[in-house]
Amino acid sequence: MNLGIALSQTPDRVPEAIAHYEMALRLRPDYPEARVHLASALAAAPGRTTEGIAMLETTVRGKPDSAETHYKLGFALSKIPDRLPDAIAQYEAALRISPEYADAHTSRGIALSGIPQRLTEAISEFKAASRLLPNSAEAHSNLGLALSMAGRLPEAISEFEASFRIRPDPAVRQTLDNLRAKATSGIAQK
Repeated sequence: MNLGIALSQTPDRVPEAIAHYEMALRLRPDYPEARVHLASALAAAPGRTTEGIAMLETTVRGKPDSAETHYKLGFALSKIPDRLPDAIAQYEAALRISPEYADAHTSRGIALSGIPQRLTEAISEFKAASRLLPNSAEAHSNLGLALSMAGRLPEAISEFEASFRIRPDPAVRQTLDNLRAKATSGIAQK
């Protein structure tokens, strides 16, 4: 199964990962982790998303106390625009089980940030992820982006600066320059 996990990290090798997960399940049909990884890989495979989601839904019903399974189902559902509320519900289920699940906070924040009236909730989720992963450039960038969407430029700049200190990235530097210019022009216009 470990080979399947490694292969599933590369999009063009997902079909190979699926084959390894299927083999693991043939050898040991009662292997729940292999079933969850297979379902996630299927959900990520072109043309097999529905199959993967159906398998994850079945797995969640059989193992409702698994934060990882709820998270993976939420992630798969988030790829389907009209299933976004279902994805958010799955992230919430994962967080009820495991409140310190940083990836679930991040993914819920991403989903919520696409709903203008729920941007404050998205910011809270990104703050939780940044608290749990203080050395994650991505966590700080996500929070910075949500704060900038809310017009909270000084806080957004601070988060992007933290991100850049952790991992100097030209795209983050450009975002910082743009936010600083926007903040300066906003002050000049007042």
